[in-house]
Amino acid sequence: MRTISDRIRHAIAFEVIGLLLIVSILSQFGFNAAHTGVLGVAFSVLATGWNYVYNIWFDKAMVKWTGTSEKKQKHRIVHAVLFELGLLWVTLPALAGG
Repeated sequence: MRTISDRIRHAIAFEVIGLLLIVSILSQFGFNAAHTGVLGVAFSVLATGWNYVYNIWFDKAMVKWTGTSEKKQKHRIVHAVLFELGLLWVTLPALAGG
């Protein structure tokens, strides 16, 4: 399993890169960069926290059910789909309400 510092570093790097990309791209299509940036930062913080918690839960479940945290392709697909569904469950109502 990964160390706590590895998990934190990977999660933060992923969100910072994603935030920079999405704000840059959306501003080119006429979206308000300040509004997009604030919403992006809020969702990035949420996603980073979810990423940290979810990956620990998923690795523990993998060890319990398979005896290892090594992921095959099918595990990675399930991992990604469940992560995104969990994130959508929280963020979609906030976007729809705003």
